Amino acid sequence: MKRKSFITILLLIVVCLSSCGIFRDKNLAKRFRNHDNKHLFGNSYNPQLFVQVDLNSANINEPESKEVKFNVLSLSDKGQEAFINSANLKTATPALLMDLLNTNFAFSKEDKPKIKIISKTVKKTLIFTVDRLQYHFDPIPLPGLTTFNKLGDRISYLELNVVIPPADHAIFNTWDRYVTDKLTLNLGKVSAAQNWNASLNLSAKGSGEVSLSGSKSNEGSISDQSNGSTTLVNTGPVSSTTNGSGYQLLSTDTDANSKTNSVKGAAELGGSATIGFTDKYETSLDLTSQILKLSGSLAERKILLRQEGGPGIDLSGNVVVSVEYVLTDDWATPVYLSKFKNLYTPAGVPNLPAAINQSFLTLIFPDIHANVTGQLNYSFLYRQVNKGNRHLPEARQKVKYRYGSVSYNQNTVLGMVPVNLIRPEDVRPKAYQIILPAPVPPNTLEYGGGTLVFETASDATSFLAYIGDLLHISPLPAVAPLTIGGVPITLAVFPLLRVSTLNL
Repeated sequence: MKRKSFITILLLIVVCLSSCGIFRDKNLAKRFRNHDNKHLFGNSYNPQLFVQVDLNSANINEPESKEVKFNVLSLSDKGQEAFINSANLKTATPALLMDLLNTNFAFSKEDKPKIKIISKTVKKTLIFTVDRLQYHFDPIPLPGLTTFNKLGDRISYLELNVVIPPADHAIFNTWDRYVTDKLTLNLGKVSAAQNWNASLNLSAKGSGEVSLSGSKSNEGSISDQSNGSTTLVNTGPVSSTTNGSGYQLLSTDTDANSKTNSVKGAAELGGSATIGFTDKYETSLDLTSQILKLSGSLAERKILLRQEGGPGIDLSGNVVVSVEYVLTDDWATPVYLSKFKNLYTPAGVPNLPAAINQSFLTLIFPDIHANVTGQLNYSFLYRQVNKGNRHLPEARQKVKYRYGSVSYNQNTVLGMVPVNLIRPEDVRPKAYQIILPAPVPPNTLEYGGGTLVFETASDATSFLAYIGDLLHISPLPAVAPLTIGGVPITLAVFPLLRVSTLNL
């Protein structure tokens, strides 16, 4: 009988402690409040109502190297001293000495190359603009008012890919993304502690009391906090069919939602007994999350980018990637650009056209005639908050992830057509001519029977200025190397001449 009473008392203690919450779920940081995954994910009936992506391509201009000037200040202290002493001995007046000190050093230069090749490698920047939209009316699938873009809504996952069609004459060569880039987020710290103490005192006569007291503290945890106590009291003699005394379990709790439980039982002891129960539970959890900041893959005709957003991180904004293309077109017909020397005498007087020295720069470039296009496709996971958007921890929000996918021929932002990645004018160079606009078509400047084509606008402008200086000294002879439309240039025609851009 004593063993039966002992087991009964232990069962009562177990019931008491269970009602106080010691055996509750100890998971301090639940990821989601959704318990059924079939309600967690869904398709977006119109993906572009959630996320839109635009794509632009820009040239990467290489900085031009500037010619470095050297003078007396470029020398060391001892070099400057030696140079000044030497210049002082070689100059007769202070003015000549100052002119020498202010003159840049002249070095022998290598002859400029006579052939210039425009590479088939093209460097461009791809700029993806990701926009998370805000809409308030959702007619499908359920008519009615639906609020998007709540606090906590974000683009959780994003995949971008650009495909070059097989008919286009270019392939991807390389880019500035070589390794997967991950980011570790510190989401905070969650801690909890529980301390319980139970004691039991019963007498064999039927008068006794069981007292259970406990406390529970949660710091930063998601579960509710509660404090409670449980008391087992003697309710008096039991019926004549039982031996012993009757006890009633009274459970009280500070939680307003908790219910009072009542358990009746009988216990009989041959003497007095005391049982003590102690349990201590403490735990602490540092929450961190590692997300995929940016990764991707590169093939000859496809570039793929992936991003994963962590809590509080929205993937809307700009994604910029520098890429390098290789054109598969053949080379165009070479163009010969005119270069002139000794246009003026050392005294600044223009030389006659027959006395100037003409040379040529051969220009070779890829023979590209059509745009190289890219087909932009993208997919995403949109995190939509359905409930709990006022809670700062995202784990307390009830959400639904909507999957969306948009192909290039559905993208309304881009007009449902591919994007121009490379244009012919990005590769084919420009040249410059001197023309007489009227009549139409305009006549071009000729030298020695051949049309003059210049590499830069500066070269063409310098030669036009030379013609003006020459005409102000004396008119050109009837048979002159310089003609326009087969006719020698006159002072009356000169004001009508223009520098024109020639797209090769």
